[in-house]
Amino acid sequence: MIIRKAKLYSKELILPDAEMKFFDGFIIIDNHMHLREEGRLLEAVRRFTKLGGNAINLVNLPDYSVPAAGYYEKIYGRTLRIADKVRNELKIPVIVTLGPYPLDFFHFQKNSIDGLEAMRTGLYLAEKLIKESKANAIGEIGRPHFEYSPDRSDEFNSMLAEAFKICASNGVPAILHTEDLSKEAYDKLEETAKSSRMDPARVVKHHALASDINYKNSITLSLLATRQNTRDIRECKRRLFLETDYVDDPSSWKVIPPESVPKRAIFIRESMENWQELFSNLFRDTPIKVYGEESFRQLI
Repeated sequence: MIIRKAKLYSKELILPDAEMKFFDGFIIIDNHMHLREEGRLLEAVRRFTKLGGNAINLVNLPDYSVPAAGYYEKIYGRTLRIADKVRNELKIPVIVTLGPYPLDFFHFQKNSIDGLEAMRTGLYLAEKLIKESKANAIGEIGRPHFEYSPDRSDEFNSMLAEAFKICASNGVPAILHTEDLSKEAYDKLEETAKSSRMDPARVVKHHALASDINYKNSITLSLLATRQNTRDIRECKRRLFLETDYVDDPSSWKVIPPESVPKRAIFIRESMENWQELFSNLFRDTPIKVYGEESFRQLI
């Protein structure tokens, strides 16, 4: 079957329903999306759904205009409200990921608050919300992606191990924010997950590099949904997600636009002979392995 390229209607990307049938039974998930109540919000998600996207992982977005005292209650509450709004308006599954972002440390430090203790509070509040079935994953957690004081490294790694134990005991995945990782760094993360009794396949490296697919480990990779990354993973057999890391800034469509994942799904279907194998990996097996089949019951 020849699938025509998406057309532009009323300045919005819309793929006619007849051309979206090959998405039936698949979970076309953006594995990392941030939304703001004062941002584009539903407009952004509609750009995603109109091209065939049908599930998102909504990750809490840091906001350092929020006072340090009671920070996580405000940030998490905001994320849960957004998740409910998207579910109610657009009728798609919304995975909710909550947790202390590594750069939160510096926000607390600037406000004369013990950064690690405050982040630990955020970690256990996320666990509480998971136990209440309000959230599905812990993240994005880990380490800053830029150079920082070496004496903090052990502390960030200790908190990461603590988060893995919480994830393991609650049967939920961990979404990682870290620096670009070497083979040795991936091996260390896998070792930490196993020692915490966590399945490494449910540890997801957000913003992974396409070259990371060459490392031998069990950690799941989540790559930006660019055309080049999609070409680079066409023969990959390991568990993968595509993501936009969209941050809902009204002045831009960064990191990449919210419709990018379904656009890449169309690209795979149109241009790759092994599209069914890739679809099964990206849009069925990996989401179910990481988040559980029940999260996507209405789609499969």
